[in-house]
Amino acid sequence: MKLDISYRGYLSSCNYDCSYCPFAKTVDNRDTLKQDAQALGRFTRWLEQQSEYRLDVLFTPWGEGLVRKHYRQALIEISHFDHIHRVAIQTNLSTSLNWLKKANNDTLKLWTTYHPSQMSVEKFVHQSRTLSALGIQHSVGMVGAHSLLEAARELRRILPADTYLWINAYDDDPDYYSDAQAAQWQVIDPYFPLNRNRYKTLGQTCSAGETALFIDGKGDVSPCHFISTHLGNIYRDKLSDILTPMHCSNTDCNCYIGYRHLKKLKLKKIYGDNLIARIPINSRPE
Repeated sequence: MKLDISYRGYLSSCNYDCSYCPFAKTVDNRDTLKQDAQALGRFTRWLEQQSEYRLDVLFTPWGEGLVRKHYRQALIEISHFDHIHRVAIQTNLSTSLNWLKKANNDTLKLWTTYHPSQMSVEKFVHQSRTLSALGIQHSVGMVGAHSLLEAARELRRILPADTYLWINAYDDDPDYYSDAQAAQWQVIDPYFPLNRNRYKTLGQTCSAGETALFIDGKGDVSPCHFISTHLGNIYRDKLSDILTPMHCSNTDCNCYIGYRHLKKLKLKKIYGDNLIARIPINSRPE
């Protein structure tokens, strides 16, 4: 049986101070970092024991995980588990990538984000090319704020054509983008309309809870990042007792890490085996 598992521990610190992020320059104290490392170690051991399942694992820390040694070590280790199909993490690519030489590049993928106010486009593209040289498949993304359109165009121009550049719709306001503005972003990201949409999900069938789970640092399980219904705890309960078919209890969903589970969208047709890393089968469809 194939499962999609997302994990978020106690880490909230980030080395960036982007104006659009509430976690800009957040600093975790030593006790929090220790707690996060211990929780991640426990989760890694739990993953190792789930060999009866084929697993996709996505790490979605509030802060930047790869500047922390315990995340790099965990990803290396998890990538070599025989029952891991994919393991990925969201990252700003601000740290050295030498550690990836120890990882299994068949399973480890990266979900990377470029923040123009924090890193030059040349340095970011160098990091992206380094990943490609190491055989690490990855997607690249940006926030689709109006003020960042030219930066996104420049990044798209410099990135290799086969490196997918996704754009996250910036504002919940449905009128934030005019049709003409949305078309400009779609030139950069052909799948931008998928993210711009706010999906009506109440009562819709979803993989969340059935074959996809969100797990926090305590091991508590909920269907996804955006539904807090408690389904159990991985350290107390068997997965087979936790998994259950569900219908969405939220009125809508407009975030990729949520709507990727929505069955009616059939996003596996677009992203194939790399759904958790947001890497499409075809990065530039006609």
